Amino acid sequence: KIKKNQYEAINLADAAIICSGTATLEATMLRCPMIVCYKLSSATWFLAKILSKVEYLSLSNLIAKEEVVKEYLQNDMNAKNLSDGVINLLKKGEKDILMKKYHKLINKLKNDQNPYDSAARYIYD
Repeated sequence: KIKKNQYEAINLADAAIICSGTATLEATMLRCPMIVCYKLSSATWFLAKILSKVEYLSLSNLIAKEEVVKEYLQNDMNAKNLSDGVINLLKKGEKDILMKKYHKLINKLKNDQNPYDSAARYIYD
């Protein structure tokens, strides 16, 4: 876990594996290719699936209302999927596609008066 100079580290990274949260939105703004992973206890996951109406977990995907970054959740979060996901990010064509999606999402956020309010609104809706 990076606690100091995290923005510099993300900015210099070729790719990142990030637990969902505000870090995903920060990595998007810094244009860092990433995959998102998250794992909860089975009981918590079950309740979250029942009670939650969101289709995605990462803020980038929630705001874009589409899969901008690949999410590996629960049983999909394993060494093979994570390593394959990162290797895929490093491919030129895949990175170009991702950067176009980032650009579109960043423009969407910039057009909003307050990106934090915008993010909260998308999550709430």
